Amino acid sequence: MKVGFLILLSGCAQLLGLDNTKLDQLDAPVDASSVCDGDPSGCTASTGRSACGQIFGTGATAGLPLRVAAPTGGLCDATKPEGPCALAVAAVPVLSLFEGTSNGEVVGQIDDCGRFAVGDIDTSVIDVALRFSDVAGVYQPSATLVLARTPIAGEADRGIAAFAVLKTTTEEWATQLSLPIENTSTGYLVKYTSTNGTPVTGEAVAIDSGSPLMSPPGTIPWAAYFAGDAPFSTLDPTATVTAGGGTAFAAMPAGPFSLEGFRQGRRCKIENLRTVGNVLIHVVEEGC
Repeated sequence: MKVGFLILLSGCAQLLGLDNTKLDQLDAPVDASSVCDGDPSGCTASTGRSACGQIFGTGATAGLPLRVAAPTGGLCDATKPEGPCALAVAAVPVLSLFEGTSNGEVVGQIDDCGRFAVGDIDTSVIDVALRFSDVAGVYQPSATLVLARTPIAGEADRGIAAFAVLKTTTEEWATQLSLPIENTSTGYLVKYTSTNGTPVTGEAVAIDSGSPLMSPPGTIPWAAYFAGDAPFSTLDPTATVTAGGGTAFAAMPAGPFSLEGFRQGRRCKIENLRTVGNVLIHVVEEGC
């Protein structure tokens, strides 16, 4: 499989049928307890190919696994309305996400450690969006793209990193950029990495083979960059390229467009992306 936060110019992975998308790997803190170790329940497959991973926090909890206060490793239910249990997960084809439909939807499950599993996704759908919806009124709708999956039934794409964004975090991001709140509730959360998955410092967001985007305020498209090494933490209004975490916020037009990363002499891209209103879409651009 390959994942959708991604890519490179001459071996550039791209969305919707192109190569080399990869998972966004994070080094999660280890619990004193082992209840949150390993794959989640339901990370198996028979007739299709499954998708499994861990939800991480953003903003003040950037880089930390999203968990309830006292995790047991059990599935979320109505008695656990906190943390990851305030979310629901389902997989849809990327085109369904972009078109705002539920065609081909497969509902998954989340446990109180913040691990998720969506079982038996149709193997013919190689570009999948893992859609995280809010069930408690506290999270911004989001999606993680998993691209160029290997079309083999009975296997699972494991180790997928997804990111949950509290509505209060989108408000904090807007305040950091001196923007109205609605400006940070739609767009792309982008992580730029090298081919070995290392975050890339000094990368600028670009679109459609053009120059690096300007910083906000201004008309769409624009880009802002997260400070520090933790992914999707605090937006730095003075930054014009990625910091140690290699992450950026990109406000994009409706599309289709090519979301790119630019450094002198090098460009990476994911083609044929679209913006979805009131949804934050997480992608990894690998090989930058």
